[in-house]
Amino acid sequence: MDKRILVAAGAGIVLLIALGVLFWPKGETNTNNKRDNILKRAQAYETQQEYQRALDLLDQLLIENAEDSDARDLSDRIIQTKREYEERRRQEELNALSSSQDKLTSSLQSISSNLKSSTSQTQTVQTPDPKALAREAQEEEARRKAAQMRAETERLALEKAAMEKMNAEERARRQLLNDGIALLNESKFTDARNKFADLLNRDSNFAEAYARTGESYFLQDEKSPENRRLAIENLNKAVSKDPNAWRSYQILGDIYQEAKNWTAAVENYKNADRLNPQNAQILYELGKVYYSNKQYREAAGIFAQVTKLLPADHRAFFNQGRALQQMKDEPGAITAFQGALKVNPTYAPALFSLAQSFIRQDKLNLAISPLEKAIASDPNQASYHQLLGSTYFDLGKYPEAEQSFLRALALDNKRADNYNNLSVTQMRLKKMTQALESSQKAITLEASNSTYWYQLGFVAEGIGDEETAKAAYVKAISLDEKNVPARINLAALLRKDDADEALKVLKRAFELDPSNMTVNNNLGDLYLQKKLYQESIEFFRRALDKKSDTPQIRFNLALAYIETNQKTLAKSVLADLVKLSPTYWDAYYRLGTLQIDLGEVEEGKTLLKLLLEKKPDYSRAGEIKNLLGS
Repeated sequence: MDKRILVAAGAGIVLLIALGVLFWPKGETNTNNKRDNILKRAQAYETQQEYQRALDLLDQLLIENAEDSDARDLSDRIIQTKREYEERRRQEELNALSSSQDKLTSSLQSISSNLKSSTSQTQTVQTPDPKALAREAQEEEARRKAAQMRAETERLALEKAAMEKMNAEERARRQLLNDGIALLNESKFTDARNKFADLLNRDSNFAEAYARTGESYFLQDEKSPENRRLAIENLNKAVSKDPNAWRSYQILGDIYQEAKNWTAAVENYKNADRLNPQNAQILYELGKVYYSNKQYREAAGIFAQVTKLLPADHRAFFNQGRALQQMKDEPGAITAFQGALKVNPTYAPALFSLAQSFIRQDKLNLAISPLEKAIASDPNQASYHQLLGSTYFDLGKYPEAEQSFLRALALDNKRADNYNNLSVTQMRLKKMTQALESSQKAITLEASNSTYWYQLGFVAEGIGDEETAKAAYVKAISLDEKNVPARINLAALLRKDDADEALKVLKRAFELDPSNMTVNNNLGDLYLQKKLYQESIEFFRRALDKKSDTPQIRFNLALAYIETNQKTLAKSVLADLVKLSPTYWDAYYRLGTLQIDLGEVEEGKTLLKLLLEKKPDYSRAGEIKNLLGS
């Protein structure tokens, strides 16, 4: 039996195990806190319809970096929204003014008409009669209404004057608020709080002043427990003054999200959404919290709502897809990622994640195109090249896989797992020297990884350095006592000189993984070598239970049956083997000689003749000819 074929089956597992944990979606690159805060503030202003403030903030980012695509896209969107809003307001004001004028004109005309009608009638009728009295009553009613109208006009004038006086104070308060917000935007937090304090001295019930004060503490230092406490304290005051202040709930949600208090964050974002249900940013943050708290179904549902509010925002589709991936809903995830790409066809994270979902559906060929597009869009992401390499490997395209792994390492040469995967690929290409070098680099970077030592042993064994291979396998086992592939390969090397030690190593492998086909087969083979035939039969049977179509195991089982004089069973196994594998020539030889031994001489000779016809150069052809000639 060729032990190395079965033992080497473990090598392919190394790459698959490694890739299984490595290729998780890499988030978009984090920018500094100031930029993030400015973007958040701008989005908040947008939802409050304070468009100019939002644009002023974004201008700061674009002055510093004109290539900031997030800031530029948001600015373009807000400019368009601002135009539409201003046009809508202008039209509403014109309509309101026109309506007011029409109503006033109509009322005055009605009164004038009534007065004229009444006067005309009294002049023409000289004799008081019931009709005249009625007309006089109508005239009096008209005069009363006219007087009422004049009184209402005077009242409105007085109210307007009072309103103007009140608005002067309101304007003063508003100016303090605006000054504080401007200072807040400039990160002058203490000065901003002073303005808000002055405002609260004028009006202790001004909810937004408390809200902005709380926000200033949070923006000043999001990580500080004391700042969070002060922020929450002021924001709770804002909510108590104005329970409908949705923005206060939103900022509280932001604070609790930063503190990873997911329950409180969800509660506050829900309150904000209840008060402002059309605010996509609130829902977006709520979705993020659900995702962070591993509530993936809820996250997917929220992001789906955001896609309806903001159908041109690729991020919402993308995050919906990520949540669906976590739910193992790959078809749903694919649809979501395709939605993101419909909005932004070059969005690399969505292309990468789309490829992941195809891979998880075992649609490897479909994964290649989005990965190549992701790399074209963002060529400096090592993980994109790495996943492309593993996909090519699984497709058996080893030269392409090698090139992808090399490109990944050119971008990030500190990834030990990538060197290990490259080593496995180079072995498939029979580039043993390069495979050894790659394996050594993996260990240099991460010497405590049992899998990497296993791969080093496998490469060393492949180039004929059995002592190095043994040492590497021993090291792998010392780092991970449960490393079954390392035990399998170590036992295969030990059995040449120390069968007892090999048996000890394999028995421990069996204890760790009793269903492992290779372990059971190699134990059966080792027991066969030690002439412990009954034990050999037991393990060969176990191996066949796991992989019944393996010719080598069937042949070994037949040999064990022959050695235990269970020749009928051996004949049955060999007959099945000849049918299963028509070119397994040793099975023909053993079955033919066994039939002769059992007295089935003609059947046996017929089979041996067939063997010589099919394989004239069979290694035992001379022996067979002598047997047939006798």
